[in-house]
Amino acid sequence: MNAALARSIADLSSQWRSRFLPWRSSSKSAHLRRGVRGEKLACRYLKRNGYKILFRNFRGRSGGEIDVVCRD
Repeated sequence: MNAALARSIADLSSQWRSRFLPWRSSSKSAHLRRGVRGEKLACRYLKRNGYKILFRNFRGRSGGEIDVVCRD
C-alpha cells in the first residue's frame, strides 16, 4: 500500500469516527489540545527562566516520549 492511499484511508477513517462517534473525537481532540497548550506554556516558562529547549516530543529507541528536553 502506498503512502497516499494509506493517508486517504486514515483521513476517511477519521472523518467517519468524528461523524458517527462525536463524543470520542471531540474529547480526544480537546485532550490533545490541552496537552499541546501545556507543553507550549512550559517551554515559554523555561525559556524565560534561562533554559534552552533542546528537543520537544523526543522519542527514544526503547519507546516512550519526553515532551520537553532542556538545559540550563
